[in-house]
Amino acid sequence: HPPSPAANARILKSSTRTGVETEHNVIIGGFIIDGTVNTQVLVRAIGPSLGVLGVSNPLQNPVLELHDANGNTFATNDDWRESQEQEIIATTLAPGDDHESAIVADLAPARYTAIVTGLGGTTGVALVEVYDLEPGNGKLANISTRAHVGTGDDGTIAGLSIKGPQSQKNILRADGPS
Repeated sequence: HPPSPAANARILKSSTRTGVETEHNVIIGGFIIDGTVNTQVLVRAIGPSLGVLGVSNPLQNPVLELHDANGNTFATNDDWRESQEQEIIATTLAPGDDHESAIVADLAPARYTAIVTGLGGTTGVALVEVYDLEPGNGKLANISTRAHVGTGDDGTIAGLSIKGPQSQKNILRADGPS
């Protein structure tokens, strides 16, 4: 007998690393919470820690905004220890630098957008990540990122972490001209 749907593979984390510029060339990460119940996520904007890993020109102070399907901002963070510090530490996924941003949110099934900018219009390479903290509830689906694609460390790198006893079909695509 095949495993029950609850045992299927799930996306636990989605991430995109790319250059952050200004105006329309910031990181815009879209994701959907699918299902019928809320799920808790951690969204992070990482910059200075990338420099420790050898990435040149890391964004020194990323600012993170979360928007609902109507474009309304419902959460903002600059320097993750300023709000939700204990809740973020409890996830065991706290950013490595105090200037990085993180938000824990309990999200209903819907579309969401995470926007990463540099404080004061600064630029550099950053990483936006979405972690599913409650994989037994709603699930991450239809993850996308709009970003300026550069070269070298400014190139765009997307990643997924998938876990489960069964395989999961995914479609990966890169759209440009359209």
